[in-house]
Amino acid sequence: MNTMTLKETISVLKKLDIKPSKKLGQNFLVDKNVLKKILLKSNLTTLETVVEVGAGLGTLTREISKIAKKVISYEIDKRLYDYLMLELSVYDNIELINDDVLKSEIPHHDKIISNTPYTITGPLLEKLFYHPKSCPGTLIIEKSISTKLENYKDYQNFSRIAITFNAFMICTETYDVSRNSFFPRPKINLSLINIVPRPKTKSFLLESQTRQFFIKFISGLTQYKNKTISNAIDLFIKNETSLNLSKSEVNHLINTMQIEKQKLFMLDTETLIKICEKLYQFIG
Repeated sequence: MNTMTLKETISVLKKLDIKPSKKLGQNFLVDKNVLKKILLKSNLTTLETVVEVGAGLGTLTREISKIAKKVISYEIDKRLYDYLMLELSVYDNIELINDDVLKSEIPHHDKIISNTPYTITGPLLEKLFYHPKSCPGTLIIEKSISTKLENYKDYQNFSRIAITFNAFMICTETYDVSRNSFFPRPKINLSLINIVPRPKTKSFLLESQTRQFFIKFISGLTQYKNKTISNAIDLFIKNETSLNLSKSEVNHLINTMQIEKQKLFMLDTETLIKICEKLYQFIG
């Protein structure tokens, strides 16, 4: 397993005249043990196509290609992309794409592996996993976010990203990752997580229009987590000029579910999906 050491990584970046970009979330993996753990926990097979987000210097890309049937690797930095096109040209099962993954039409794949650019964690989760055809993923993300995803029922972790994620996916494993495993050393704590799709996606979330309404609903609602559900929805509606419901209509909607006095943070994801579906039908 050929992992670039810290010294080698700095040398290559200097040769390419690349200063790691905070905006692009560029932190390059320099720890062989973390690399091994990513590969072990991703449980790759020779029949799978893997999408990798953020190829960097190709350290992880090479190792994935030795196991998987194909690697489709995104690298937004043109300088790194050009470097990788030369360095990885001997591998016939690697496809490099110089594009913003958030704006790209993602090809068919079986798994996702990513040393996630920390500046786009939320949008990346939505792009890759919030749909009926999502697949398992092994990701390195901020520890503060992994804690929310894994323990989303706790008051402190109740948030937009936690509720939305758990409507589509399940976080099955988390492991702490040392900041020293990367160059430059991140200022945040990190986790390696394994995630899998929920066994069955709720029917309301299968269509693009209703799915986007749910994501918008949760985004606007969770800022009022200490309010009762009826008050939280009323505040959400007041901030949405496209919706025109009175407080009495909101109360009537919630009363049918007999949860009007419950605080928002006390409700589980399944209940919030049901509320969202009723609201969507009510304004339909």
